[in-house]
Amino acid sequence: MPNVEFTMHRQRGFTLIEMSIVLVILGLLIGGVVAGRSLLRQSEVNSIIVDAQKYKDAVITFQQKYSSLPGDMANATDYWGKAAGSTGSDATCWAATGTTPNTCNGNGDGQINYTSTNINETLRVWQHLANAKMIAGAFTGITGATHTVGTNSPASRISGAGFGLNYRGTLSSDTYAFDGIYGHILYFGGNYTSAPPYSAVITGLEAQGIDSKYDDGKPALGTIRTWKNAAYSLTCASSTAVTATYSTSTSNVCSLIMLTGF
Repeated sequence: MPNVEFTMHRQRGFTLIEMSIVLVILGLLIGGVVAGRSLLRQSEVNSIIVDAQKYKDAVITFQQKYSSLPGDMANATDYWGKAAGSTGSDATCWAATGTTPNTCNGNGDGQINYTSTNINETLRVWQHLANAKMIAGAFTGITGATHTVGTNSPASRISGAGFGLNYRGTLSSDTYAFDGIYGHILYFGGNYTSAPPYSAVITGLEAQGIDSKYDDGKPALGTIRTWKNAAYSLTCASSTAVTATYSTSTSNVCSLIMLTGF
């Protein structure tokens, strides 16, 4: 004859107290996961400025050592050889690719240029810096307008996002950028077809947080900026006026422009 008391004990369900304990534990676990993700994201966002400063410092150090800006350096092939596939002229060198130290010269005019007809020094800049051991990585230096983060320009800790660098000078009534003196600027964003990394990769609140912490908190002014509203399909700024404010969106609507001072 089975032990009735034992059988009844085995079939007993959770008590309200036990269920409450389980729910509390589940809540703590879920809260820990959410908090962990938030901390990880915040660390990734903070790394944008850390990396930007690292690249600015690398360019300045390169300029001090070689008396030229990387990418614009007119005698780069004297140090690292001419890119494989070139036939000797600069024009064929600019079209050559490869992750070896072999590279191409810039035109030495003091500007890291970005045009389809003028060398595209904006992509060789990363190759020159890597060749000089001033940044980590190996970059193709391929000519053309497209920046592919992790291949011919540096990737960031935010997935699919990275950096570009070139000279923009002083802009007035530009279709995409707010008026102002830009000089050489670092772009931060995601891959954008046939262009530097312009795509949105951070939220409006994240962009505002970065700008407020390290600059003036204004998307059209200071050393940290974004693009005009709707430029490159971004809605990071509230308008195209210099009085624009950052979007408060929690969706990825922003990429950044960081003035370098050189």
